[in-house]
Amino acid sequence: MRLIALCLLLTTTSVYSATPVAPKAAPKAVQAQVLATAPDATPAAPAPAPAPSSSSSIAFEVRDPKTKEVYFTGNQKTSNDGKAVRKETLYFDTAQKQVQKEIFAFEVSSLRALAYSSSNAMTGEVSMVKATEALSVEIQYRPSSEGKTGTNVVKSEKQAYLPNAAGDLILQNWDNLLAGKAVKFELIIPQRLETIPFQLIKRESLTVDNEAREVFTLMPQNILIRMLAPHLEFQYDKNKKIRQAIYPSSLPINGSKDRIVEMVFKT
Repeated sequence: MRLIALCLLLTTTSVYSATPVAPKAAPKAVQAQVLATAPDATPAAPAPAPAPSSSSSIAFEVRDPKTKEVYFTGNQKTSNDGKAVRKETLYFDTAQKQVQKEIFAFEVSSLRALAYSSSNAMTGEVSMVKATEALSVEIQYRPSSEGKTGTNVVKSEKQAYLPNAAGDLILQNWDNLLAGKAVKFELIIPQRLETIPFQLIKRESLTVDNEAREVFTLMPQNILIRMLAPHLEFQYDKNKKIRQAIYPSSLPINGSKDRIVEMVFKT
């Protein structure tokens, strides 16, 4: 996800810092399973993954927030073996050609990223993240098929999360967010090969098509960066089901990247 202009000022709010569970060594089988699916991945063949104790699937559309023109469709499959969650997200263009694949694995208890890979068939952009030691992650990023791959190992004093974990962080901290508290953490930005202090807040409650929703925003903690950077919005219904997300698209739309889109989840 890209960073875009944001004109939202955060009002005074009490702060809740997400307390990470002491991280354990990342399961090698999970990491290998995720990373082996990305281009140029070199890990050994993954060991067979244990049968998931639960699984689910959800379809979505990526469209223009104003005109509602659909640019992409997709689906996300989630499996949970009680210790780790694995999410596979596929994006398709209007001709139903696969244009992007993301695989994200994380610990159930702490939401700590174990492994992540993203491959953009339209641009050749590739992102890979894997956990190394406690509170450390190795990040690899290639901006295009012609670009060079950059690598960096980032160690943070606080727990670090990928943008893909935002929804799970919202659910894990639901009551605190509704109480007006901010959840603060380090956000892993593969494009920058670093982490940046971010926070989740509840922005407002609203009604969409006669459905009551809670709206949460992911933004930088630094006010100056916040004025120039991101606006990622997540809408949930009262049953804590994701209904919509608004964010800058990494997939080119009519030749333009970083266009603001809305991802609408089908029930």
